[in-house]
Amino acid sequence: MKLLSCLSGSAAFVLSICAIAAIGLIYKICIAGRRLVFSDLLYAGHVSILTGLFFSLYCFIYFSIAFHQKRHAFDETAWKANRETRVEMIDDLLGRKILKHKSSREVMSILGKPVLEGENKFDSVIIYFYYLGIPDKVFVLDPEFLVIVFRNESVEKYYLKPGGPYE
Repeated sequence: MKLLSCLSGSAAFVLSICAIAAIGLIYKICIAGRRLVFSDLLYAGHVSILTGLFFSLYCFIYFSIAFHQKRHAFDETAWKANRETRVEMIDDLLGRKILKHKSSREVMSILGKPVLEGENKFDSVIIYFYYLGIPDKVFVLDPEFLVIVFRNESVEKYYLKPGGPYE
């Protein structure tokens, strides 16, 4: 399935034309038991072009719908109320850089209590993990987490981590 998601529209079109033409010719030779003439090759070509066009249109529509993800503006109350919709607000949260240079207390007042908290006292590093939910993407079944790294009580960096805090 990874191969299909990587193909461009033109490559899918060419592959579908070749496949349909081959199927049509195999049918003519094996099942129909006839000899091939030039008109049979032209007919198979027209059918394969039309089928390729429909297949390409289908792939475009399917992947357009499948890779569409809902987006919402960041809202503190909605973030704290429903953990499953956080993935819809994360782009706005990170894009507006709301967390930049905040202390751990400020981040906790904005985002609420993290799912997991880690600390390394030797380096003065604290790490918060916030559950975002499962993104609406094709072939993605693992949840995403927002990881926030604090150094000396200030946000040093933050990033998204698929899978979980222990992976």
